[in-house]
Amino acid sequence: MNEIRGGFLTRIRKGVSFENIEPKDRLLQILAPGMIQEHLARYRFAKTMIPEREEAVVILDAASGRGYGSAILSENRVKVIGVDIGEEYARKAQKEHGNFFTVGDVVNLPIESNSVDLAIAFEITEHLEKKKQPNFLKELKRVLRKDGVGVISIPCRHSFKSDGEKRVFASNPFHLYEPTRKEMKKMIEEAGLEIKGEYGQVIVKNEIEARKLRKRLNKPLNKQMFQYWASRKGRKEVREFFKVKEMDDSQDQVALTNVFVVRNLDAS
Repeated sequence: MNEIRGGFLTRIRKGVSFENIEPKDRLLQILAPGMIQEHLARYRFAKTMIPEREEAVVILDAASGRGYGSAILSENRVKVIGVDIGEEYARKAQKEHGNFFTVGDVVNLPIESNSVDLAIAFEITEHLEKKKQPNFLKELKRVLRKDGVGVISIPCRHSFKSDGEKRVFASNPFHLYEPTRKEMKKMIEEAGLEIKGEYGQVIVKNEIEARKLRKRLNKPLNKQMFQYWASRKGRKEVREFFKVKEMDDSQDQVALTNVFVVRNLDAS
């Protein structure tokens, strides 16, 4: 019975794009509670990048989904523009959170050039074809004002398994190509953006631990794990575990999610 239930939940999980589900949704809490904390921690980290000034601050939340991240950012009473290719997601986000959400493709943003102070781009790049990924980063540079800041994240490539020359994603069918940390840094720099800081989320000691942890986060909960996640102790440990912290290349550590803080040195 447990095997049947586990297989059923796994099939459901693979048919859902978790980036576009509200953290409060029961389905996501059951199937991948760790991913909730990962996403929320990234938005809280980005919130610290909001400049403090009297005039209005404009923030772009690219691929905003249902808008829960935009809601976190707008707590600072800034203007948040959410863009998502899904018309239904944009409509629901507008209704539920009251920010400005619009339908649009991240490789052709419906945003004026040099109009954004802070651009958020979490877990987007890997959803694009490899050839389109540089165009997306160039679009971020285009919409950013001079000295505007971007916060970009990509999953670590340890989520992939190798199948000869072809790379196949092990658990998320929505990812088309996951660039490595080195590939992403190159694309950012070629787009004309300066990397101000590199951070890692869920930093572990080695690649084996990284693969094990990612597999656990992407696996439906059994009774024992559910009791852990539901307990106060479990939630507290998880909050600490998913903090975004600065990477140190001198240490032999692996981050499940790589986070880049970039700056636009000159207007397009």
